[in-house]
Amino acid sequence: MKRVILFGGSFDPIHYGHLTMIQRAMKQMKAHEGWFVLADTPPLKDRQLASFEKRLSYIHMMIKPFDKLKACTIEKELPQPNYTINTVTYLQQRHPDIEFLLLIGSDQASQFTQWKDYLLLLEKVVICVYDRHNDENSLNFVSIEGPLLDVSSTQIRQGLSQQTHPAILNDMIKNGIYGQEMLSTYLSDKRVSHCFEVAKLMKEFAQVYPIDPEVAYGLGLIHDLMKQKEKDKELDFILSDKDKFAPEYEWHAIACHHVLTRYYKIKDHDFTNAIYHHVSGNSNSLLGMLLYVADKCERTRGYDSEHLIELTKKDVYLGFKKVRSEAKKYREGVFK
Repeated sequence: MKRVILFGGSFDPIHYGHLTMIQRAMKQMKAHEGWFVLADTPPLKDRQLASFEKRLSYIHMMIKPFDKLKACTIEKELPQPNYTINTVTYLQQRHPDIEFLLLIGSDQASQFTQWKDYLLLLEKVVICVYDRHNDENSLNFVSIEGPLLDVSSTQIRQGLSQQTHPAILNDMIKNGIYGQEMLSTYLSDKRVSHCFEVAKLMKEFAQVYPIDPEVAYGLGLIHDLMKQKEKDKELDFILSDKDKFAPEYEWHAIACHHVLTRYYKIKDHDFTNAIYHHVSGNSNSLLGMLLYVADKCERTRGYDSEHLIELTKKDVYLGFKKVRSEAKKYREGVFK
């Protein structure tokens, strides 16, 4: 019989640790294929997930080079809330010519007795557990040997790890996926609120100008990621000696540009250039000018900026020029 490893989860997002786990299990158990079974609304999750379609697209990005890895969407079709016992039962009935094995992580193994009908599940399918660390195995799990994996989806969402496919990192940033978690890791609540207001205004501008509204929103969200690291040692590591010739109030913009290009592999020059110049106002690209205006004119700044927003919607060049002139007057007043 064909042997298939089932690896279920929310995969929010999928990462290299998940890839290692399923490949190790396939090799050790001599399986022909490995299926990532994407959960729609996992019963034990207590937070909002990225959309099913987005998480599925990330799985496809990760497994594209591997013919023996598949994405399984069956849980989208099953009644909600769904449980693993339902998934396994359905797949066994639908594919009687396949021997299924279920792969879980050690964290899931520790709460396995909370799963619905877990004793019946043990009867129906072999349970393989990755990285048991020689814990007591009273449920007769099969241990899958492999390296300790120091990566989690939470770390990736929070911007503390980039251990996933570059295409996923690009999409996360440019489309504002996990923006709330990432910004909250780095910034104060007040600064996070500012980023969301800039993002909203950028999406508003996208209704007038030929730019992707999701990319505009993502740009507005991420532009101040390094804002509160201006005097931090981490910022000192990111900036080159040449960067430090720029005024200190521009450092966070330059640092954010470097983080996105180095660690998130963003190759869209217009996107990263807009962030690099969003303080200086030296970008002449459409995205750059709009981000500059949105950053200075978002509606919670504490002053009436509606006339500048409307001017920018009518003529981006005039709006940009006017906002830059006002910003220059403000800086000269602050630093004279």
